Amino acid sequence: MRSKPGGTTFNLTNSFRNERLSLFAKGTAEEVRASDDYSVTFEELIEKESLDNSEYAYFLIKPYQLTSLLKSLVYILDVDHIGNKSEITLPFVEITVLGMTYPIRSFATGKVISETWAAVEFSYEDTRLNEEVHCIRDLKHPLFKELKAIFGCGVGWGVVCY
Repeated sequence: MRSKPGGTTFNLTNSFRNERLSLFAKGTAEEVRASDDYSVTFEELIEKESLDNSEYAYFLIKPYQLTSLLKSLVYILDVDHIGNKSEITLPFVEITVLGMTYPIRSFATGKVISETWAAVEFSYEDTRLNEEVHCIRDLKHPLFKELKAIFGCGVGWGVVCY
């Protein structure tokens, strides 16, 4: 499950950086490589099922690969500790594609809140739960239409805290 032109992970990263949206820096789709690491969201599945990296693909997009236009979709931290403009330091964007569907559970209740085989996660490291940070700013953002075309189904979002 490596990123290749026409593959799901390539198409996902390419959608974020296309001419209209420009959420990822130019060249990100071509540069990003699958890692042997994995998203904490899928840690239990990958470890419990002993999945190898032919059964999932994990890609980490670092803050320097983002553009300030991502601000239209999610919170970005691009100021220093006194509010001066600086490089983007958060979020990290994690893309995971699985070879199977997997239930996503609420960590508070244990209840299944959805099932998925792919996720695009905006990671804010140890930032405490915050309504301004942990939300999608525009549910009608053009990216959702592109994601629906890539996945072939509806796309939802939620907040997962660890």
